[in-house]
Amino acid sequence: MRIFLLAMALAIVAQGLVLAGQRGGPPPAQTKCPISGRPVNGSSYADVEGFRILTAGPAEAEQVRNNPRDAFAALAGNNEAAEPVVMVCPVMMNPVNSRYPFVQQAGKRIYYCCGPCQRQIRNDFAGAAAYMDRLAEEQRQRSG
Repeated sequence: MRIFLLAMALAIVAQGLVLAGQRGGPPPAQTKCPISGRPVNGSSYADVEGFRILTAGPAEAEQVRNNPRDAFAALAGNNEAAEPVVMVCPVMMNPVNSRYPFVQQAGKRIYYCCGPCQRQIRNDFAGAAAYMDRLAEEQRQRSG
């Protein structure tokens, strides 16, 4: 019984250390503009297809709005991703934290609330991204 309790205590401590390492969150989704390659400035962006793509300036943001596919492709090529405009799990509709966890594909990053949702998003990333786009559009209509 003692060995079992000791093993459980060690497992809990080990899990705590792993989680502590994750608390810093993932690397920033985006550090450089997909149009110019310059660093993003944080105040220039384009909201397209349910995702916010940061840019180096307003001219680049306009280019992203005119051709989002190229911007997403450039992000994917840089191993970066745009953040969703709406921060909810597209499967369960639970609020998510932008620090952890997410699935990243095709220059897009989708957050989820639990393991089963992660599997569903991985199995149908395009469907989850399309749903995020619909949620963002509904949010735009409500706010303005």
